[in-house]
Amino acid sequence: MIFDRVKKEHILQGIKDFEDKGYPKEFGPSSTYDLVFENKPYPPKAIMAYANFHAEGRTIERYFKGGLNTDCFNAFKRNGFEIVKKNKTNMHEKLYKLKQEFLDTWPIEKLENMTLEEYTNLDREDSFCYWLEHITRDLGSIVGGSSYKFGIYKMAETSKTEKASNRTNNGDYAWHNKYGNTQEEAYHTIKSILIKIAKSAQANTLEVIDTVDLGHAYKWKIAFMYGNFNCLNAFKLDALHVIATNLSIEYTNKTPISKFHKDIIKTKSDDLEYFTWSHALWKQYETRLRDVKKDFAKWLNTNTFESYRAYLGQTNKSIEDRLDEINNYFDDLDFFLVDPTNINGLVSSILFLLSKKERIKNPEFVEYDTRNSNGIPKAILGKNNYIKFIKEKFDYQEPNYWIFQGNPNIYNITNALKAAHLKSWKVAAHKDKIKIGDQVILWQTGNNSGCYALAEVTSEVGVFEEETFEQQYYINQEEDITTDRVKIKITKYLADTPILWDDIKHNPVFSNFKAGNQGTNFRATEEEFNALLNWGNANNIMKNEIYFTTSKSSNTMPTNKILYGPPGTGKTYYLKDQLFDNYTLKETSITKAQHFETVVSGCSWWQVIAIALLDLKKAKVSDIFTHKWVQKKASLSNSKTVRPTLWGQLQSHTINECEYVNVSNRQQPLIFNKTEDSHWEILEEQVEELVPELYELKDSIDNYNPNPDVIIKNYDFVTFHQSFAYEDFIEGIKPIIPELDTELEEAKDLGYTIEDGVFKRLCTRAKNDPNNRYAIFIDEINRGNVSAIFGELITLIEIDKRQGATNEINIKLPYSKKEFSVPSNLDIYGTMNTADRSVEALDTALRRRFEFKEMMPDYGVIENEFVEDVALSKLLKTINHRIELLIDRDHTIGHSYFVGVDSEEKLANAFSNKIVPLLQEYFYGDYGKIGLVLGNGFVDISDNKEIEFASFKYENANDFRIPSYQLKKVDKNSVLEAISELLGEKEKDSE
Repeated sequence: MIFDRVKKEHILQGIKDFEDKGYPKEFGPSSTYDLVFENKPYPPKAIMAYANFHAEGRTIERYFKGGLNTDCFNAFKRNGFEIVKKNKTNMHEKLYKLKQEFLDTWPIEKLENMTLEEYTNLDREDSFCYWLEHITRDLGSIVGGSSYKFGIYKMAETSKTEKASNRTNNGDYAWHNKYGNTQEEAYHTIKSILIKIAKSAQANTLEVIDTVDLGHAYKWKIAFMYGNFNCLNAFKLDALHVIATNLSIEYTNKTPISKFHKDIIKTKSDDLEYFTWSHALWKQYETRLRDVKKDFAKWLNTNTFESYRAYLGQTNKSIEDRLDEINNYFDDLDFFLVDPTNINGLVSSILFLLSKKERIKNPEFVEYDTRNSNGIPKAILGKNNYIKFIKEKFDYQEPNYWIFQGNPNIYNITNALKAAHLKSWKVAAHKDKIKIGDQVILWQTGNNSGCYALAEVTSEVGVFEEETFEQQYYINQEEDITTDRVKIKITKYLADTPILWDDIKHNPVFSNFKAGNQGTNFRATEEEFNALLNWGNANNIMKNEIYFTTSKSSNTMPTNKILYGPPGTGKTYYLKDQLFDNYTLKETSITKAQHFETVVSGCSWWQVIAIALLDLKKAKVSDIFTHKWVQKKASLSNSKTVRPTLWGQLQSHTINECEYVNVSNRQQPLIFNKTEDSHWEILEEQVEELVPELYELKDSIDNYNPNPDVIIKNYDFVTFHQSFAYEDFIEGIKPIIPELDTELEEAKDLGYTIEDGVFKRLCTRAKNDPNNRYAIFIDEINRGNVSAIFGELITLIEIDKRQGATNEINIKLPYSKKEFSVPSNLDIYGTMNTADRSVEALDTALRRRFEFKEMMPDYGVIENEFVEDVALSKLLKTINHRIELLIDRDHTIGHSYFVGVDSEEKLANAFSNKIVPLLQEYFYGDYGKIGLVLGNGFVDISDNKEIEFASFKYENANDFRIPSYQLKKVDKNSVLEAISELLGEKEKDSE
């Protein structure tokens, strides 16, 4: 017998545990029997689970049955406890009776002949819709939301229902267009859907209902009413999520609803009465939830944009009303009932429901969202409002992403997954960083290396032994299995069709993927995880098919890469030495048109105008505007204000003697003149004296003769700094001096020009030259305000959002109002100093869009470099080992500090001018720590015993008499001796 060791004292302790803790996980109220002690009823199985834990340490879980003549009940009887049968009189009899009353009133046969008036009718309370929503409410509520959930409904006289692109009405009934053009067609479609749901529920083919296009909660309420208790009477998606989580049922956002119902129903034991069981599940869901609608309304009232006020109103109450309106468009989820233990799940569900693919399934909300200030309702639920609010309120932490790697020669991961026995994983690294909610890529090494599942961490790291059923998959059964571990739940099962390394290794998303290295736990990126999560979707950009559909460039995918590491590791040198040449052409390799574009892109507006006038000799602004040089410049700048720009530039560079231009603020060179008849001309004698290079530029196009020695750079190099802005990088506004002339043709108002930034100019060049690759190199990328500099480009630079990619995105730029996208033949490289404390400012969204290449000190570069007998590689290693111990590896010193050091003088200068100042910054002036790194040869210690305080009584004054440290001056005569002490060689010599 299972409970032979259970004694009376164990049962009494089990009763006490129940009084203190309530139902254990997986247990609920008994439907048939009570354990009675001191005239109080208790659930027998829950008490026995507690009791046996005290008797023999057995895990508290559902591993036995209750009922007459079972081991459980016999153990109670043996120890003198009374088990009595419940008085089931009418406990849930009304619910069973109500369900049967519905079936008697609306059998499937009646559905087949049901009229529209019987289906929905406001004049009587016995319509099918009224039965489902109100009369049977105690069997599971679907009250609230839009009446469009019924597909077609009877309109009230006061109804304000308006026609829209996806729905219509005839004054009596309103319906979705997708169901039919007339009320008869629509109802015929709806009725056939109702019959299909009812028959599928009765046949227990619930998966058919997943495909039915009808209101979510509504169709599953129908399924429950017609089914034989084969689905749960809970119809909100978030309720199913919470209940499934409590029951350890694995799921993802894409899990079909029918699977939730089937898997939940499987957990019900035969001896549990249905409504007792389902009400207990619903209670678990309800008691975990907190209503945050009022708090969010207050938050919005304080933090919202003024542009939202017209929609939200000015009071908390008006905002709450708007939130209710939004909520009513979603049957699946009550946004403002929050489970504090599952913020991850709520955020994931919101983002999923607001995704473009899911939004189109909810056309009522799309129409409402568009009608109300074109997107404000959606924005209120999004990342900058509701999601931000709940993250702040519940101290939400973004999940980390990990690779958990296993060797099939040690543990049979595949079989463990197939048997659903993989519940935990060993943690050998990152023990202080892995936390509950983190997302995991389960990776198997070996010949068929790949991703065999995705998972979520469900416990803190701790030392515990695997479950017995997990242990059976070790190849060596003597393997030590008590170690640091975490519990996990599988969120995407892939063991039958794993995503192999051979399938993904050429994909740029995985260019820095850490799986395959020696070890158990590695960091992953959100992009890597999501790529595997979405693998196999029809629009999956990760497939190794043609990636860019419109680009004429080579099949090479764009690169977004940041080189990061400590100072002096050669990051910028790597760009110049390894990459610049990849984006450099000789002039002989480009066409005349490409050369023309290159020349024009390097010219300012006044130069282009001047060359046009050298051609035209004398012209009005309209003629200058149509000249090929000006047109090319305009196409490269995307300017909408070309004519005002021409006016401003002509006037600014007009000679002072011109009486027809009254602008006082002139700019050199002064080479233009305006005639009495409003024509413009260029003074060639002034050109020859002041800007003769204009003739060379014009001649290089008119008589194009490519020079093999001329290099064309298809790249730009910039350095970010605190003053670098969006206007420098993308585009900005620059004023144009107004014309004061009174002639009709001339502009009088202040104008402005939109000046392209370095990145936008390069994008324009790349778009116009799709057969060549271009690059921008950003040095010290983390020193600028990256979010402000990149602006909307944070989205556009993503690999799959580029021009010509499968998910191409174009946006309208804020100044020029021009459509803009980032071409696929433009690569982006950056460098980042990990020792720079401003590195934390690097935007998380930007991090996700780049791959990172670590560049640590390369001792091999200076391996053969010596100054006298000092090996510079050994010297640098010694310094770095100490820095790593005192701070971390990100603050080590790069090899470039010793490159080119070949004398005592250069070595002394390297320490005095580079290394010591760097250490002063690292240690915030703590010269004692500098001494720990460099030794007595560089730092002096003073015990300060000779310093006498003034005559004054002060308790423990001598406590202030602590050593102080001073830097020693090191020069070419003393540096070798100082380094000898640094390396510990002087002490060895003295021994």
